[in-house]
Amino acid sequence: MISSTRHLSLRVTKVLIVFFLIASLGCKKEPEQTDYVAKVNNSYLTREEFVSLVDTSTTNQTRKNEIIRIWIQRELLYQKAEREGILKEEYNLTVTRSARQLAGAMLIDKMLKAENFEFDQKEIKAYYDENINEFRVPSEAFVLNTVEFIDEDKAITFRNLAIESDWRKATTQFLNDQSIVNQKSNQFLLAHEINPAALSRIVNELYPQEISIVISSKPGYYSVVQLIEKIAAGSTPALENIKQEVEKRLIAVKRQILIDEFIKDLYSKSEIDIKN
Repeated sequence: MISSTRHLSLRVTKVLIVFFLIASLGCKKEPEQTDYVAKVNNSYLTREEFVSLVDTSTTNQTRKNEIIRIWIQRELLYQKAEREGILKEEYNLTVTRSARQLAGAMLIDKMLKAENFEFDQKEIKAYYDENINEFRVPSEAFVLNTVEFIDEDKAITFRNLAIESDWRKATTQFLNDQSIVNQKSNQFLLAHEINPAALSRIVNELYPQEISIVISSKPGYYSVVQLIEKIAAGSTPALENIKQEVEKRLIAVKRQILIDEFIKDLYSKSEIDIKN
């Protein structure tokens, strides 16, 4: 939950930045000129300002046209609001409030970027053990080895080798094979994350350590899957299967602690008075 809130905060920050940038450009009124990309009455979007909104060297024309359309639409609305007398106290208050929120979000973002979140195995294990109930899976889950080829014959050869010896030896022998387009070991997936449906059905029918037939999940692609472990809904996966998720949550917790301490420090250094 903390991680989701953090990501939402970052998205809101980015949206506000773009809004203020475009809005500030829209408010500019300049003498009539020829070096501009678009114009609405006496307001101009200059080429210099346009470059600040989009990388013209890498952006296609469709995207450029969309940026111009958005600028024109915002400028039309702004000029109409100005004529209607909306740009008064309520508007200024809203802008000021939004600017304060944006500045605060940017400050926190800057503070967090300066931190290096790294944890040793002992700390990760301790967090996992202390919060083990939070990692229970809501539905059936699977730990899989998967490999995907663009050559069906190679996929068949890999499967035969994996069955005759073991999966690790097969992957070692195919280590630099150019026909492999995707390969993952000990991948943890909830049931709904296994796609396409044909692959999901096959995985559900496998026994632990069993290797699937060659599966053509899409035209020209051939997959082989090995089921390592099937985890029942409501169970807690082993740490090695969800280590990345544990680290993400631990980072989210550490970030929130830093934010709380940062704000607490600001409280201690400021004169604050709350009247009833």
